Amino acid sequence: MSRINYALSIFLLSSIFYGCAPKTEIINNSTTEVNASIDTANEKNRTAPLVADEAAFFMAAVDAIDGKEYEKAAAYLNVLYKQTGKKQYLMELVKIYSAAGEFEAAKTLLISAIAKNDDDLDTKKMLAANYIGQKEYAKALEVAEAIAARSKQKEDYDTAGSIAYVVNDYKTAQKYFKLSYTLKPDHITADRIASILFLEKKGGEATAFLDTHIRMFGCSKYLCERLAGAYIDRNDQRGALEVYKKLYFKIKDARYIKKIIELSVAGSDVNGLIAFLKKSKKDDVLLFEAYKYKKDNKNAAILAAKLYAKTKDLNYLAQSVIYKFESYPEKKPHWLVKESVKNLEIVTNGMQNDVYDNYLGYLLIDYDIDTARGVELVKRALGKDPTSIYYKDSLAWGYYKQKKCAEANEIMKAIAVELKDDKTVIEHFEAIKKCLGGQK
Repeated sequence: MSRINYALSIFLLSSIFYGCAPKTEIINNSTTEVNASIDTANEKNRTAPLVADEAAFFMAAVDAIDGKEYEKAAAYLNVLYKQTGKKQYLMELVKIYSAAGEFEAAKTLLISAIAKNDDDLDTKKMLAANYIGQKEYAKALEVAEAIAARSKQKEDYDTAGSIAYVVNDYKTAQKYFKLSYTLKPDHITADRIASILFLEKKGGEATAFLDTHIRMFGCSKYLCERLAGAYIDRNDQRGALEVYKKLYFKIKDARYIKKIIELSVAGSDVNGLIAFLKKSKKDDVLLFEAYKYKKDNKNAAILAAKLYAKTKDLNYLAQSVIYKFESYPEKKPHWLVKESVKNLEIVTNGMQNDVYDNYLGYLLIDYDIDTARGVELVKRALGKDPTSIYYKDSLAWGYYKQKKCAEANEIMKAIAVELKDDKTVIEHFEAIKKCLGGQK
């Protein structure tokens, strides 16, 4: 948690103690109107103490607060507190003084009340808030520590820790946050403990603490994002990846998928990425790309067919054909060749794509199905990408099948050096040279 958030916590704490009445001009402890009311009350009941009119005075104070007449309300409450000593009047009076910026008047009342009853923790909490309002944090911390030592309650440990944090007393802050965490290991307190460890340059300890907390008590959005960031700062991509997976499965925010993919690819953990995408069932397109990246032709073909059935995008039909064809051993069954040609004809008739044109063209040539059509498709592919050496190899092979060995040889001589380690190209070149009677 940032220093700003801690300061905000202190402010909210103060607001609870002070109330939310708007600031007014300096409050007089009595006004002419209120004094007149008191005199009238005393005239009516000279033999009885003023407390006999307590209800009427209290309602007058409430009406004054509702009417935003805070000076008048303070005057009524002051009389009520002096006459009855009741705590609730003290509390309301302190709230009005504090909201008006009259911290000294409020402090005087609070110190006096604590002197009479040192066990009154509510009044001590208001005194701590008063010190905070005056930015006397050292005094506020002293009071807050006394409260925490007496109450041993989580919220009081948190208050003492927050004040200590504001004054950069990290050792004391950590002490109280750990006491709070022991009582209830919630995400907020865990973050506070980790924040101080990070500030103390103990990044490894902070990361380990957060990791343990999350494994034991679950993953909140903020805490897990912070842990993932800590892992990235430490160049621990695997740790960050696992945290982002937890975040995604808990929150189902698609933003985390991008992080998971980036970290998986960067860490060469494609298997982990595939397992994640299969489990999440969130994005078949990304899963398809992961299969392609891994060169898992069989699963890529199956998923491409599924995507084609869903979208009717001819690109997926073509890729389902290609990856299925490539998933079989070198000797392809007749039915597979026939099925592949049929589906690729659908693709090439419906769209022009040089990769698909060349693939179908090569099948038509290599399996002696329709060499002329195959050459036509390969030439169409070369029209889109005239630099492709693979398309040129397909065309040379088509010419060879048409007994145009000289034309085939000219093409192969130009590309053979670039593809000298390609088994298929070597076989093609050898066949073409034999077609020329062994001449180069």
